[in-house]
Amino acid sequence: MTALALVRRAPVPPERQAVRPRGWRTPEGALALVTCLIYVNQVLFAVYILRVRGGEVSFIARQLPDGWFSLARGPAMEGLAGLFPLPELPAPALLRVPAFLELPFVFFAYFSVCRWFSADVYARALRLAWPASVAYTAIFCLVEWQLFHPYTIQDLVIRSVAALVALGAVAVTAALPAGHSEARLLWAAAGFFVCAVGVCGLFDRISAASGAPGTT
Repeated sequence: MTALALVRRAPVPPERQAVRPRGWRTPEGALALVTCLIYVNQVLFAVYILRVRGGEVSFIARQLPDGWFSLARGPAMEGLAGLFPLPELPAPALLRVPAFLELPFVFFAYFSVCRWFSADVYARALRLAWPASVAYTAIFCLVEWQLFHPYTIQDLVIRSVAALVALGAVAVTAALPAGHSEARLLWAAAGFFVCAVGVCGLFDRISAASGAPGTT
């Protein structure tokens, strides 16, 4: 898809290139929002497992390859789980919510990078939104079927709905700025890399303190 987006075609008209970004209504803003939702879902998953399942994940872990689930534990998480008013409510955080968020996460990461190159590359990427949605969803569904578990049928339906929702969200965030300079692109990439390393380090420290190898 990236190669197709970079192929030279008719340039974007100047009037479309002049549109300014609109805060959170940009691919980068949407990507940050989806990333926060994924993190919140991880927390809610831990709350559900700790309170409702007594911290035991074998009921679902046996359905998937080894190492798929590792529960984040520790004083802070145990305290939050103990205070959560309706511990059964986050049950969909187990596999269902991730099935919905995976495609938007991939989509907005892809379109963010395309927008950093130029408005022309970004516009060509937007024209590939429908085939990209179909391709990604088909791959996700094939993997889902290969790892068949009690929630597979629900996840397949959820992924199909997510494909349509992601397309609508992309349309909402389809601001076309004039593009960024090469230096700005490098600074943005470096910033994302530093943030990613920092988050990984934070998870490692939390996991080491709680005695778990990682999170779900």
